Amino acid sequence: RDMAQQTAERQARTERQRSARRILSSGGVVYAEEARQIEATRVQTELMNQQAATLKRDRIARDHEAAAARLRREEGQELRLDERNVQQML
Repeated sequence: RDMAQQTAERQARTERQRSARRILSSGGVVYAEEARQIEATRVQTELMNQQAATLKRDRIARDHEAAAARLRREEGQELRLDERNVQQML
């Protein structure tokens, strides 16, 4: 009877350990999945930030090009006005 009780306790302890291991391993899977999702979100955010920076650089470059073109047009118009004024004076 004492042997039977020890065996039953040993089996119960073994089952508790197995159960604890299952819980830990499934928890590990949950944490691994959570970590994977966090990393995926971080990577996605980084990509979006890079895209935003690229769009901003492109917009700034377009703005600069437009301003340069406007300046060239204005300078060209001023030159033509100066030429007309000189022609009128002659």
